[in-house]
Amino acid sequence: MGTQMILKRGAFSALFRFANCSGIVIPETFAGVGDLPVGAYMTLGESLPGDSMAAVYKSKCCLVWVANPAATRIPDAHFFWEARYNGTEVVCISPDFSATAIHTALALAMVQTIIADRLIEWDYIREQTDLPFLVRTDTGKFLRATDFGETGPEAEHGFYFWDEATKQPVKAPATGFGAEGAGAPGAAAPAASLRLDGIRPAVEGRFKVRTTKGRVEVTTVFELTRALVNREYTPEQAQAITGVHADNIRAIARSFAKSGAGMIYAGYRSCKWLHGDKLHRAWLLMCALTGNTGREGGGMQTTQLAKSDGFAKFVFAGVGPRVKVAAISVWDYAQSDGKALNEKVYGGEMAEKLDRYYRQSINNGWLPDYSRTPWKMAFMAGHNTANWRASGTRFRDTVLAKLDTIVAMTPDMSVTAMYADYVLPIAQHYERHDFTMEGRTPYIQVLDQAVPPLGESVDDWEAMVRVARAVSSKARERNLPPVKDTASWQAQQGAA
Repeated sequence: MGTQMILKRGAFSALFRFANCSGIVIPETFAGVGDLPVGAYMTLGESLPGDSMAAVYKSKCCLVWVANPAATRIPDAHFFWEARYNGTEVVCISPDFSATAIHTALALAMVQTIIADRLIEWDYIREQTDLPFLVRTDTGKFLRATDFGETGPEAEHGFYFWDEATKQPVKAPATGFGAEGAGAPGAAAPAASLRLDGIRPAVEGRFKVRTTKGRVEVTTVFELTRALVNREYTPEQAQAITGVHADNIRAIARSFAKSGAGMIYAGYRSCKWLHGDKLHRAWLLMCALTGNTGREGGGMQTTQLAKSDGFAKFVFAGVGPRVKVAAISVWDYAQSDGKALNEKVYGGEMAEKLDRYYRQSINNGWLPDYSRTPWKMAFMAGHNTANWRASGTRFRDTVLAKLDTIVAMTPDMSVTAMYADYVLPIAQHYERHDFTMEGRTPYIQVLDQAVPPLGESVDDWEAMVRVARAVSSKARERNLPPVKDTASWQAQQGAA
């Protein structure tokens, strides 16, 4: 599936209904085109930090960082100019003026200024961040429940504060539950709250803690962060890297921190860079220190998805949730010999290391093993994957050429269609009734049929209906039993 399919909500619903009923795997293409803000997922556990575009109007200091909404978000750009009329300070940080201004060092120099000037939302970082978590100075690792004799996977994920009230280490709320997804299939996640309930975590300082192996010194993540930026990322050091004057770096950092609603509008460009994750994490650190993540008009803004409650009801109705969406990087690694590609690009040592982690994840059940079931047939819907894949002809040679059957659902004679065994002609944008909904755009665009579909073309909804009916008919003719779904079958086995 591709972007043009996802935005057309009727077409998107039909595809997912078919996938849910049939149990096929859908490799997502969000990360495939480099639009996924990986650093946000690393930091927050949420892949899409963002609000609607209207949130720009609520910001008081908006840093437009590596984005050009006046050109790429034409229907929404008015929010920036109206925000300016409303008193918002809009700052553009763009490689068009300085190719290195988008360097992570610039964001970390702003972090250094915020910390040095103590422009920090202290209560926010105590409760909502890991900045007060204790770190052992001897190993550089978090102080864990295992250091106090606890065992099991939960102990590995039990972290600690230093409580200023009791002068003792205390377990941080909402930690100590084991790795996400480590419970029994179908089991609900444990309920937890970040509320401190009388605990006052120390943010600064060094402390002595008695563990099962003796006394050790600990400090906080905040202290280590402060030491890092003071050592390597002062505004003067960032000026040498980026060309942005240190005075300007400090001025923007102070304006952002004091605004009360500081936003970093990012777009998708930084998501495509090799080290874009580091830049995202630096942005989120700026937002964390100033209490802007979760605040109206604040935080790091990339994109958001439309609400899926009605969509999900239709997709799962009468069947239950069975749809399988595969991370495209994992899918590609399994289907197109990712290890060989890594060896060619990065060398044997790096390829071996990555493959070792991949195999460990498969063996531990952290990732599904898509290579166990040969991929024989593909429906290419709403995208042109044979053309846009970053690996170019390699994807065609190592994946597409090995498939028994390719079905392309397309309005054009695309590159993918030319590789296909069957081409299902799909109606163009204004040859159908549908509506588009982009997650952060605060309005819906109705697609009204201006002209009838050309020739035998139908919209995606009708195509999926016809395919589903044909599959059902053939299944009845062959007297085929229902296929046990992988996810539900595992859940049943776990319950038994």
